[in-house]
Amino acid sequence: MRKDSRSNEAAIKYLVLGAFSSGIMLYGMSLLYGLAGTTNLSGILSFLMVTDRTNPVLFLAMIMLIVSFRLQGRRRTLPHVGA
Repeated sequence: MRKDSRSNEAAIKYLVLGAFSSGIMLYGMSLLYGLAGTTNLSGILSFLMVTDRTNPVLFLAMIMLIVSFRLQGRRRTLPHVGA
């Protein structure tokens, strides 16, 4: 199995895509934490209810979270090599 180039390629793609999507998600979460000032979900929700939704940093944080969740969902749907 180690000599099969397809399995090695799939493993590298899985690793790179996972690292990339995790990095985007963590950066989006850190932006959201920086804006809201709390990691408590009810505190973030109350912040989102009262804040100006035209804030470009808030928009960037939400886009980054959505993209990262989409990439992580795609990572789980990769076909299994050798199955």
